Amino acid sequence: MPPSKGYTPHLLIANGNFHFGNEAGHQLCDTLEADRNIINAMQVNNAIERNTFMRSCIGQIHCNSQNEFEISARGLDAQIILGDTTQLDDKLRRLEAFMKQQITKEASRHWKTINLKYKNQIVCTKR
Repeated sequence: MPPSKGYTPHLLIANGNFHFGNEAGHQLCDTLEADRNIINAMQVNNAIERNTFMRSCIGQIHCNSQNEFEISARGLDAQIILGDTTQLDDKLRRLEAFMKQQITKEASRHWKTINLKYKNQIVCTKR
């Protein structure tokens, strides 16, 4: 999703598998329900905000049907899979190092997925 010129440029969007408790028919109030995915999305957001490079690159957080988080980076047309919220700072540091090495190369446009779920490694698949 491209950033809008009408809103703050560093607005991070979160979408996906979030439940707000309205299935029982009760009204939603202005506070968030205690859904685990929302709390985890806030942890992902906070980790991104702590990393200056990632704060300028990441535009969207998505929670998929397996309750794993994916992020979208500006200028990189690949699905970035974070997985769960364990070791978020380490995952973002690895992604930053990867992006700094690969973003200027022509091959970076050929990545389909960049998977950070695994400890101390980045697993990529090409298109």
